[in-house]
Amino acid sequence: MLLERDACDLEALDLGPQVTAHRLTSEPGTGLVAVRPDGYVGLRCRVVDARQLGAWLACIGAG
Repeated sequence: MLLERDACDLEALDLGPQVTAHRLTSEPGTGLVAVRPDGYVGLRCRVVDARQLGAWLACIGAG
């Protein structure tokens, strides 16, 4: 998962052992991009939405 520079922290969420978060310090914004293991974008949010992220992770079996 790639977090833009000003995105909220997700430490409160249990992302599971299969999810790694990286902050893009040179990319302004508050969104995130979740990249699937095959390199395709699985989820993109302009503003981090923990509920939507959790639902997507559960849907793909990673949350």
